[in-house]
Parts: sequence; C-alpha cells; structure tokens
Amino acid sequence: MSTLFIMDAANLFVGDDDPTKGEYLALKSVKLPDLKEITKEHQGGGAGMGLSFGLRIIEKPEFSFKLEGINLRTMTKFMPGVPTNYTVRGNVRDLKNLTNIPALAVVRGKMQSMSMSEFSRDAGIESDYMIGEITSYILTIGGVEKYALDYFSGVAGIRVDGQPIFSQVATNLGLI
Repeated sequence: MSTLFIMDAANLFVGDDDPTKGEYLALKSVKLPDLKEITKEHQGGGAGMGLSFGLRIIEKPEFSFKLEGINLRTMTKFMPGVPTNYTVRGNVRDLKNLTNIPALAVVRGKMQSMSMSEFSRDAGIESDYMIGEITSYILTIGGVEKYALDYFSGVAGIRVDGQPIFSQVATNLGLI
C-alpha cells in the first residue's frame, strides 16, 4: 500500500546538538544538499544519438537555510576557518499510518555566504545562509541511514541505504 511522508516540523542546530541552542523559533526554511552525479556528454562519430554518461562523482553539495531576523550566534560562523556541524532534526509524518518518524541530517562545512534581506516595517528582516566546502553529509530517516557522503574517504565514503555503492572501485584503489 502506498502512503505519503511529509516533513511538518524542523529544528536547526549550528555548531552542536545542544537542545538549548536550537533555532526552531527562527528557522523559516532549510535546503538539504542536492545529490547530483556529474556527467560527460559524448557523441560517437558513427552513433545515431548522443549520450550523457555518469562519471560516478557527486557535484559539490551545498546546504542553505533562512532564519527570521538577525541571529547573532549564527552570524559569527561566517568564514571561521574551521568547519562546523549543522544538524537538522525533523519530524516526518506518515499520513496513512498516522505515525511520526524522526529525520536527522548532519552537514559538516563552512559558512560561505550570509545575506540579510532588505528591511521593511511590515516584513522585518530575514537572514540567508549558505554552507559550502562540505566534507560530510549524513541523512537518516527513522534511524536508518539513507545517504552518507564522506569526502576524505574517497569513493568508499559514498553510501546509499547504509551500503557503500562503490565498494569494488574502493577495493581496486586500495581504500578498503
């Protein structure tokens, strides 16, 4: 039977997962990293069509979020020289079975952009943040690892559903 899973609440922790430092009141939106494979275009000299084949490399991930107002604690993370953990905890609701499932995403990277919106009396101000130089990203839903990326582990550090998807390549390279 089919069901629908929706995320209906989220909390963001900048730096650590201390429950007293969550940004759930200020969090307006969060964009988890896209997972997109880099491809190469090829048109064979005698081929009847072109081909875009995957290179088994994931494009550099980016993570962004928007907070209401001015956030003095988060602003200080801009270009700190040291990577920071950004943790998103969410609630995923199973509409058919009427259950709530925990979602957890941990991104390690550097804040590379901080932008405040234009102020207006009726809208206030918002702050947009972009995290780049991401060296690791783990997404778990219901305690089950869905995606994991670890830059420093090479191809051995890419897992889907907890399984390394390039284990033979990693073995051939002497990584595992």
